[in-house]
Amino acid sequence: MPELIEKPVCFHDAAVCGEEIKEFVGRISTKTELLSIGLLVFPEGWSEPPQCPEFDEYTVVLEGSLYVDTETAGTLIVRAGYGILTPRGEQIQYRTPEPNGATYIAVCFPAFSPELTHRKQNGVELPKTVQPQETSEKRTSQSRIVMCCRPTYLQGTGYVLKQVEEYFGYLNNNSQTVSIIRVQSYQGCKEEFQNIQYDNYYIVLKGELHFCIEYSCAEQSDTWIKAVAGQAIFVRRGESFRCTAPTPNGAEYIMVSHPPYDRNDNTPSCFSDNNNFSDDNNHIIATNKEPFRLTPSTSL
Repeated sequence: MPELIEKPVCFHDAAVCGEEIKEFVGRISTKTELLSIGLLVFPEGWSEPPQCPEFDEYTVVLEGSLYVDTETAGTLIVRAGYGILTPRGEQIQYRTPEPNGATYIAVCFPAFSPELTHRKQNGVELPKTVQPQETSEKRTSQSRIVMCCRPTYLQGTGYVLKQVEEYFGYLNNNSQTVSIIRVQSYQGCKEEFQNIQYDNYYIVLKGELHFCIEYSCAEQSDTWIKAVAGQAIFVRRGESFRCTAPTPNGAEYIMVSHPPYDRNDNTPSCFSDNNNFSDDNNHIIATNKEPFRLTPSTSL
């Protein structure tokens, strides 16, 4: 049964002043060691000590600009709507020198802990590039840092009334570990029943998401689980459910899937509204504006 995470654990890292961390999934909030998912808010002028983590960190910037100083690729600017992967073993330093700071989602494998960061003390800093590199194109650098200038954009029609931005995953950069997708669901969006073969985490940023765990359930029955902004839902692999956005303002959320989300692994229930995957209900528009039609064998 899907689990509601009613409230993230909010804490301040003693070694990183001025940082607010909301951990939805991780060693502190859910006692999860495999991965952590956090919402971080940095003020203008913030910086943390250089570090060489023992975890891969996937970052999606929601607001502002995040500067990432690296040992081998110089300084990279990750602006709102962009993402970056910093692999374990890479010397890095995060900072927010521009006005309004930065707000971002961080997903770490294995789960974040201060002991795994190996922060440098005594004021040691990585050299900063005089002219930082803007995230102007999708690329994989020689330093093993995977930079997405922007996600792959998808827009559904028919019953799929939502816009999808895939930052990491099979479609955008062939991620083999995780997919991170930002979704804007409009009022009336109602997905099919599905039986997923991966763990799904839904972090609600705005609005409400409703999850039905039985096909014949009424909207007010106890077979619905509701998550509002600031909450999260965990759906284990092998569970059947339907996700809807029935409220007037819809919902905006981050979906984190491990292993990566693959449409091949979405097994519709025998009660599905749309078992035949008709073209009308499975049409999306990709980044290049060309029509891209989904079929049962198409991966997202």
